[in-house]
Amino acid sequence: MLLFTLKKGTAAQKMASVIIMTAPIAAIMQFSYTHIFPTEHFALVWIVCLISDTVIGTGRHFFQETFSHKMLFHGLLEKVVLSLFIMLLVKVILGMEDFVDWPTAIAWSNKFLKLAIIVYLCGSTVSNTYILSGGKFPPKIFMERWGKFEKTINPKDLLGDNSNS
Repeated sequence: MLLFTLKKGTAAQKMASVIIMTAPIAAIMQFSYTHIFPTEHFALVWIVCLISDTVIGTGRHFFQETFSHKMLFHGLLEKVVLSLFIMLLVKVILGMEDFVDWPTAIAWSNKFLKLAIIVYLCGSTVSNTYILSGGKFPPKIFMERWGKFEKTINPKDLLGDNSNS
């Protein structure tokens, strides 16, 4: 019935179906929120990024008439599993602090991995927003730089620094 509603229902019925079908993922997110993430603030930022990416991505594919419930679940599950894996890795790295005499390296790797998760989720949201707005927001120059940054992972590409120093 829910899948039928996604194909033939009104926009409100489609959104309700998406919310109902993603409920199991919400349970995983709740467990992660309380047991895996290092702080409540980071967990809240992660959840907001994940929800906004899912809603904007669903809207994008709905308006482009390329919506697929399979791709919705695949993309959402991929982002949740990858994020949780990285956060478990952060927990392991933080646990090594007692055994290894590299406190600075552990602190920086912890910050880098958390930042990587947020950039990954927000990057998808920004790309979907650009497509949904018809190329009006964010500006085209930013999206060109973002596309180059996603390929090279070089911060100079994101900032537009093209000097060869």
